[in-house]
Amino acid sequence: MIVLAAILFFIVVYRRERALPLFVRLAVVGVAGGIITSYLWLPFLRYEQYLEISPYLQRYKYDSFPALDTLALLFGGNLYDHGRLPVLTLLIALGGAAAMVERARTRKLALALFGVWLLIYFGRATWGKIADLLPMSDGIFMHRFIGGVDFAAVLLIGIGGEWIWSRFSRLGEPWRALAPGAIIVALMIPAFVERYQFYGANTAWMRYAKSSLDSATGLREIVGTLKTLPPGRTYAGLRSTWADKTKIGGLHLYDVLAFNDVDLVAPPYQGLSLNCDMPFFFNENEPADYDLFDARYVVTMDNIPMPSFVKPIKKSGQYVLYGVETSGYGELAKSVAAGVAVSREMLLDRNKAWLTGGGPQAGRFIRWSYRLGSGTLGGVFYPPMPQGGTVSEERIEPGLMRFKVSAPGASVLVVKTTYHPNWRVTIDGRAAEDFMVSPSFIGVRVPAGTHDVQAQYVSGRIKIALLAIGAAVLLGAIIFRRGFERLDDVFSRPTRNQ
Repeated sequence: MIVLAAILFFIVVYRRERALPLFVRLAVVGVAGGIITSYLWLPFLRYEQYLEISPYLQRYKYDSFPALDTLALLFGGNLYDHGRLPVLTLLIALGGAAAMVERARTRKLALALFGVWLLIYFGRATWGKIADLLPMSDGIFMHRFIGGVDFAAVLLIGIGGEWIWSRFSRLGEPWRALAPGAIIVALMIPAFVERYQFYGANTAWMRYAKSSLDSATGLREIVGTLKTLPPGRTYAGLRSTWADKTKIGGLHLYDVLAFNDVDLVAPPYQGLSLNCDMPFFFNENEPADYDLFDARYVVTMDNIPMPSFVKPIKKSGQYVLYGVETSGYGELAKSVAAGVAVSREMLLDRNKAWLTGGGPQAGRFIRWSYRLGSGTLGGVFYPPMPQGGTVSEERIEPGLMRFKVSAPGASVLVVKTTYHPNWRVTIDGRAAEDFMVSPSFIGVRVPAGTHDVQAQYVSGRIKIALLAIGAAVLLGAIIFRRGFERLDDVFSRPTRNQ
């Protein structure tokens, strides 16, 4: 958004005698801004293939809306004034008209920003494969480009309001200020009323949720007990099962547990990891699914029946905490086959088929050779693993897992957390090769015998270096800001031959 705005700024505000200073200013700011923020955006580009693109989200989030539908909403007054008088829409139109007829370039810039961002907001639904030219286009929520349209709309609303204000310039004080001000405030009353009602409804819902949570003393006791139990994930239902029957003040149980930092098997709030959609296929009547996700605990209400292998631990009020026997965050695979995925969509489909097709029950995992693009990638096939091995948890915390692994022969340890190249696995303190196994978990081959295995998430060296460079550039920009202010004088100075 910033890059496109800068390009438009240069084009619209362009003057031949000011072109070089303006270009230098934009270049300095753009390069400095890119370096300062590179620690954030460059890793996203580098590891793009490890970011999920969920097919279960509404398609409009990725594609946005067709141009004709969007324009109909805009000109019909429903894009900015849905259900009320089209005051904001009229101010935008007035500001756009003023920008076209007046010579001020800054106003034309606001109109250009509005037009260009509106075109981009049309997204893939309108532009098709042309939209793929944007970086990370297949995972961008294009409907969020409305933010750029809204930003430019605010500028146009201001221009429209200023035009109304200027019509009263011949009036004496205080009418010069009071008359246009009263008109603009009167025009905005429908918007003020609608916003007041909207925030009033939100306040009522929040108060209702708070009073419901305050009265759920049994749930607070259950959460306190969870904090004292051995590490493991908690299952609190899905919308497709019984989650909607256990709401508290409009909140799902898994919402409340997530707020209390409980590790969950639940629908994702933000789907970035490759296996974030797997909980949608969690079968609460299948013990192997609890074991796969290490869903060691279940929290629900006492009116919800549970399978026989889900054993009650504690009841408090109407809430019940259950326990399930699982192998923990680490498990020795019984067999590992090779798999090839050449896209994120293919990987999700294959993992879904594996999860629902008996893979977890059989202890049969797939080692994925995976990267974006096309072609055939080689894989590794391991024969059936020796049975009788054990895995005990030594330390489990965010970003760090330690296990004691004993196996009669070479085996594959599956660490039940999302694979990413930044995980570092060691065996007895020595670096070991880790790889991705279904459903996008960490796998590592452990030799026969008893070994200490550690998996730790470490930010890549490149990210640390980028953060340090960005901090240095930011500090330099602060120190030498006065030199930046003199760029105009340097590059506007005439040459000796002129």
